[in-house]
Amino acid sequence: PEDGKIRIQDQGTSKATMSEYDEYGEERGITREIKDSGNVAPSRADADTSWRRRGGPSPVTQGIGSGGALALDPRKQSGGPPTRKEPVQTRASRIEAMRANQNAGRGGLTVAPPAASTKKVVSTSQPEKPPEDKGAPPQRTFDVYWQSYPQETVWIRKSRKETVKERKSRMPVVLRNLAPDTAFNPQSMWEAEKKRIEEAAARGDVEQQAAVMNNKKQQKNKVKKPNKKEELIEKNKRDQEEKDIKADLEKLENAAKSCRSKAELGKIIFAAKCLTAIGRLRQLLMVLEAEIKEGNEAIILDVLWAIESNGLYCAALEQEDDDGDAEKKDNKKKNPKSPNQQRSPEANLVKEFKKELKMAKRIRKELGTKLASFQLEKMYDRLPPLSPFLKGWKLDAWQKKVLRHVDARKSAIVCAPTSSGKTIISTYTCVNYKRVLFVVPTEPLVWQVAAMFQRLLAGSGQVALATNQLAYRPSEDKSKVVVGTPLALESALVKIRGIVGEEAQAKRWDYAQLDGGFDDFEYAVFDEVHALDGDEGAALQRLIRYVSCPTLALSATIGNAQALQKWWQSIRDDATDKPNEDCVELVEHKGRFINVQNLILSPKKTLDRLHPCAALTAERLLNEDVSLALTPTDASTLYTALAKEYGDQVADLEPSKWFNDLAKQEEASRLAELKARADRGIPTFVAAYERATKKN
Repeated sequence: PEDGKIRIQDQGTSKATMSEYDEYGEERGITREIKDSGNVAPSRADADTSWRRRGGPSPVTQGIGSGGALALDPRKQSGGPPTRKEPVQTRASRIEAMRANQNAGRGGLTVAPPAASTKKVVSTSQPEKPPEDKGAPPQRTFDVYWQSYPQETVWIRKSRKETVKERKSRMPVVLRNLAPDTAFNPQSMWEAEKKRIEEAAARGDVEQQAAVMNNKKQQKNKVKKPNKKEELIEKNKRDQEEKDIKADLEKLENAAKSCRSKAELGKIIFAAKCLTAIGRLRQLLMVLEAEIKEGNEAIILDVLWAIESNGLYCAALEQEDDDGDAEKKDNKKKNPKSPNQQRSPEANLVKEFKKELKMAKRIRKELGTKLASFQLEKMYDRLPPLSPFLKGWKLDAWQKKVLRHVDARKSAIVCAPTSSGKTIISTYTCVNYKRVLFVVPTEPLVWQVAAMFQRLLAGSGQVALATNQLAYRPSEDKSKVVVGTPLALESALVKIRGIVGEEAQAKRWDYAQLDGGFDDFEYAVFDEVHALDGDEGAALQRLIRYVSCPTLALSATIGNAQALQKWWQSIRDDATDKPNEDCVELVEHKGRFINVQNLILSPKKTLDRLHPCAALTAERLLNEDVSLALTPTDASTLYTALAKEYGDQVADLEPSKWFNDLAKQEEASRLAELKARADRGIPTFVAAYERATKKN
């Protein structure tokens, strides 16, 4: 019947939710599993999907068209304050309904008690008309937020008879799931670089002192003979190295035999993992041999440069003449080499592939002045650090400069383009010091940075964070890194408090209460510091004034870096109470590695290269400081267009001449540094300077 008092009940069962209500009709949160019966009012899911059965518009669509999702809330429909729910049923009637529901499982009919609500049921005979589409975009009415703090209950057994229930935060799990697969720690690289510099300096001082000593006295000193233990250790090392070399050679031979396609021979050989330096040199030579047969000039040159940068190859050149110089051939006839069995393994290896090396060098020589253009146009995907044969990278000079300031606990402002290596500096600062404040402008960056340090520091109690939605403090006395936005950090750290805060006096650990104060931070990192002009710029300025520790400011878009440095220096002078005690260093770097090529879909359905200069005007070039992101191909295309238009006026920009001039400048600075050390009388640098000048 239309009055809805009698309904047909299926034999199957389903889940429904019934909660206990108080006298005002409020839920008490008790959920049970019962049978479907007529006394159960339509749920929200039924209301949301009933429009499909009726054929009318969705209530959600109606709500969006008339003010968003808030329009669906019955409390918002009336002009007055929200009212309490009406009592649905009494406890006795609900018990009778449950008993009747149990009996309905055996039969087929269920007589539902009269509904408590007096609202009229809408008939489904006439479908509702869909609202007119006015073309207005849906209004955003809800944002992402934490409904409850992420935590779980853990039972901890203290003894055989005593078990304690404790609350444990799930934020480490959340950060772990957001963390990247790998996290780079620059501390080891910088420590190795500093150790290398110290060893070179120490070796130079020792050699300088040894040069002052009398050569005769130095010759009288006998070399200490190794004992049996040291001889045995050295013998074991040589035996193990020979085994590793033999295993590498077998890997390479097996890889070459297993290849069925000559075009893939070089890739398969290079995919083999070699453990020894001899094995890696032979691997490069075998790849060179395979690619010469295929005639791929780009790969040939790439492998050739990798071979020439190999230390064993450079050592082998002293024993093997491979460049066909007439003067060296005459010297070879006058002073014949020793037999092959007395040569070093690397010299024998170079001699074995002498033909292939000459062919590769001939290809490079034939390119001549076109070599630079060939690299820009044909080898843009193989230039360092993209070359698969020249793996590894080194710290740039400007990065070393900033890292020295960080080690000296000095403040610095770094202005460098995106993807130039600023993250290495900030990461090293956070890893190197015990407690660091890390300020970022947006909440997504908070989660990204916190997850990265959670992975890098490999500890559950290392990272704390603060956003406008929540704050998290790990279950440790002091977190190593505190990440947050300016307003959130100011709210979490600036407190009206005495010597000890409430978070330290509470018996129960409060994960959402950060340790207040700024005195315990050893360093403060302000990432994207150009946000001083943003919405939270005022809070960011206050944070800069709050901290008394050294600061590191990073940004890619600072138009007035000198003015910012002057203002920052005044802040540091106020913090230290002594002028220029913490001298703020400004480091600017304009170089950037770019390998993202802009493409455009043409009407012919082909992808064509889109040059960055295509969107520029002469007025903008004359009146603005334009920074162009040019790939190697874009740079070559730009020179070709300029040369076609202006001819000899841009001759200095010709790639071969430009790179040759740059190489000469770098070589001149290197020789000047060698000469300065050679003048001190250090034998190593004297010999190196003599070799360099003779080579030039």
